[in-house]
Amino acid sequence: MYKDIFIKYDMEKYLKEPSVCHEEISIKYTNDGISTNRMNYGFEPTKMNDLPAFLTEKLGVVRYNKFLTYFKREIEDPRTDEYMMIGYDGHDYELYVEYESEVVGEIRSYDIGKDAEFMYSVIDPDIYSNVYTYLENALPYPMFNEFCRFLPVRKCETIYSKLSPLHKCIYLFRPRVFPQVKFIKELLMSAAKVVNVKSIDLDDSMYLSFVAIGITRDDTPELAYYFRRERSQRVVKPAVSQ
Repeated sequence: MYKDIFIKYDMEKYLKEPSVCHEEISIKYTNDGISTNRMNYGFEPTKMNDLPAFLTEKLGVVRYNKFLTYFKREIEDPRTDEYMMIGYDGHDYELYVEYESEVVGEIRSYDIGKDAEFMYSVIDPDIYSNVYTYLENALPYPMFNEFCRFLPVRKCETIYSKLSPLHKCIYLFRPRVFPQVKFIKELLMSAAKVVNVKSIDLDDSMYLSFVAIGITRDDTPELAYYFRRERSQRVVKPAVSQ
């Protein structure tokens, strides 16, 4: 699945760019269905030979101009302490920028398909347990229980909170060590079945890099898993929109 997605979108040529630091795919589970046609990659904008040309080639002129209205300075005058990501959710593209010098870990994004801006903020590690307690009370017990079995709070490196007008909350969890799917596959699939009873096979060779859990305005849970080909890559950032 991983290889097929990157071949489909001709990603390999972009991953050869020296500034590209990570790439991953994701699977999103909602009450309406399961989406597997999702990928993202991140790069250091100041190391691109020609960032506007790169973005135009990848996104097309119309999308590039749309992103330019939201990230004009970041595209035309990128800084060394900024990091960019491009995500595709099966429908359209989203551009992310992390601002490491302003507010550590703060990320802004614009999703063309949703025509919406989003903000991601890093949660203080001192309140990680509060996030887990909130989810324990908000999620169906089987889903929360399985989640805690493959990613308990003690194994969580970073938690991002995403502000979304469509959700009561969205949290993205990064493991301290990316576990290989083959060791947690049953737990991953069991948690996902609480959201959608349909199932798809997961690639045993992949590594889990992020988990996103969202709760919609009508209290419906959503879930997304993010996978990479390696246990660790040089830069680890949150990925496409949950």
